[in-house]
Amino acid sequence: MIDYIESGMDFSPLFEGETNTIYIEKSNFYNKINSGGGIKTVEFLHMRQHKQRVQLYFIEAKKSAPNPENPRSHYDCDYCQSCPKQPENVSVHTNTSAEFCEECPKNTLNLFCNKIYVKMQHSLGLYTSKLLDINPDINNDFPPCFNETSLDTCDILFLLVIKGHNEQWCAKLRPVLIQKLSPLLRIWNAQVIVIGDDEALCRGFIQMPISNN
Repeated sequence: MIDYIESGMDFSPLFEGETNTIYIEKSNFYNKINSGGGIKTVEFLHMRQHKQRVQLYFIEAKKSAPNPENPRSHYDCDYCQSCPKQPENVSVHTNTSAEFCEECPKNTLNLFCNKIYVKMQHSLGLYTSKLLDINPDINNDFPPCFNETSLDTCDILFLLVIKGHNEQWCAKLRPVLIQKLSPLLRIWNAQVIVIGDDEALCRGFIQMPISNN
């Protein structure tokens, strides 16, 4: 059975009923192209019909994010465990340990946004290469809707879901991401959405219970 849990959130509702979602991070298409490493991707691609348009979501899940009002605050990433400013046996989460990170060169808001930018850029390239059949020898394990839908009928939405973030925190992070992703957003006429797990639950992206793993 496939596990659809990312960053402690269960995205199983995306895969119920009609297949309109691909777990691209674990797809054959992505793993074959990325056999040499270096290519990043979001967790899921998801399609929803909205009036006369198709909403194409690029979904990224995070356990936490840096505080935009304190760009050097820690967030839950690989660097946190090795940061020289991190005391032993202290669990680091957003907005709780900023005082430990004032001089840490690795854990910054800029680093977080750069990682998001690369994932979005690579994910758009991956999907476009699939539509153009650039790699015909790779088994296409995308659901039919992704092969049949033209991009000119789609609204491209980059959705960042952050566990434990409330509406106020998300509202502060969104303009920072918009500024960082500006070239991609203009090229693809795309939008950025930042929500916490509560809002994701209300919108049907995740389900309860939310895993703590």
